[in-house]
Amino acid sequence: MKGSNWASQLRKTESCNRSEALCDEDEANIAVMGNTFTLSADRLEYRVERWTDKEIVAANVGGICRVRNVLKFDLVQKKVYSMQALSEPIDEKLPKMSKDACKLVGMNIFIPP
Repeated sequence: MKGSNWASQLRKTESCNRSEALCDEDEANIAVMGNTFTLSADRLEYRVERWTDKEIVAANVGGICRVRNVLKFDLVQKKVYSMQALSEPIDEKLPKMSKDACKLVGMNIFIPP
């Protein structure tokens, strides 16, 4: 935004518990515009699908779009990957705006300045 006084910062942490077969993803975002700010927080819970010496794979499905969120912890490379995809076809009974938003799942959107 040209000439604006706006900034945003996002923080994420992921953790897994083998005995519970769960992973959590905690997210906090702070957006500052001029003299005001907003703070939002979110937590997603993932069920572990696979846990080996090389990787942990956990997933959840949620929302009106039935989005499948997957976290993959590569224990060898020490990296975390996050993926999204629709888990089922878009419900035709949804409002047009919701259907349009569901079609964007898994796409990376770049809006140039």
